[in-house]
Amino acid sequence: GPVADLNIDTAQFNDNTCLFSGGAIFLNNGTPANAMFFNVTFDNNRAGDTGGAIYKNGNATNVNFNRCQFSYDSCGNANSGGALTILGGSITMDSTRIHHCWADVNGGGIYSQSPITLNACLIDSNQANNGAGVYLEMANTSTISNTTFLENLALADGGGLYADNHQ
Repeated sequence: GPVADLNIDTAQFNDNTCLFSGGAIFLNNGTPANAMFFNVTFDNNRAGDTGGAIYKNGNATNVNFNRCQFSYDSCGNANSGGALTILGGSITMDSTRIHHCWADVNGGGIYSQSPITLNACLIDSNQANNGAGVYLEMANTSTISNTTFLENLALADGGGLYADNHQ
């Protein structure tokens, strides 16, 4: 049967690579129902397509990150979501840092088509064409509080944050 919940505490995902999506982790179609990452490091992961460290697909999964770090994660040419690609469900990040991640197109740090909540996070030194730190596309209601966007580089628009509602 499906995995009910996934809890990862104090772990490292370093130097992982995949041909398509989710260089370190691929969460597909609501399995698991909830995922919790506490004190987890994602460093130098690469996806040939999208979601350099994590690719999340499916509305049923809610993902929480607490005291995590994403660094030097990237995705393939002409794609989005250098560290994370979120398609469905929701994500919440507390006291998490995303830095030195990149994507050619959108979302050097995060590319999301789902609601996100960022609390006490640091999003810095990421790069993309649009939304170098975070790119939100038709993401319903997202909440960002006590979070710093610092020295992100967009080659076109939205260095720190890009919000878009086109479909």
